[in-house]
Amino acid sequence: MPDLYVVGVDGSEGSRRALYVAAQAAHRVHARLLVVHVIEDSPGAAPTAPEIAFGQQAAEIGEAHHHLLEPLVAEARDLGVPVELKTLHGNPAATLAELAAIREASQIFIGRKPHSRLHDLFLGNMLLDLAKKTTVPVTLVP
Repeated sequence: MPDLYVVGVDGSEGSRRALYVAAQAAHRVHARLLVVHVIEDSPGAAPTAPEIAFGQQAAEIGEAHHHLLEPLVAEARDLGVPVELKTLHGNPAATLAELAAIREASQIFIGRKPHSRLHDLFLGNMLLDLAKKTTVPVTLVP
């Protein structure tokens, strides 16, 4: 079975570049892409009834899939690269690390988002968090 590259996307220019680089790499070695958008759970959000929360999550996932993921992967598909799309809820770093492990990915690609040091100090740094949580090589695309 061909290698699998996981690509974390969030709609930013950095994630678009990561997807482009991953698609080019996958095309060269006949790998597959798993393009993942993780909708981060809001910290401190008030709990909701499970059926309401499920409905909201399902709506968010459908919206992200249609408006974010589908347009992003057109170029990869044009190259003939097999692409699978997933939109999930959770912590982005933990979710990408877990999915890469479960699916036995050979590499994870993510794009760099420019943040201030203050932002990273208070809100964390997804790249560092991902690097701590995964055993899969991570490629950071500037």
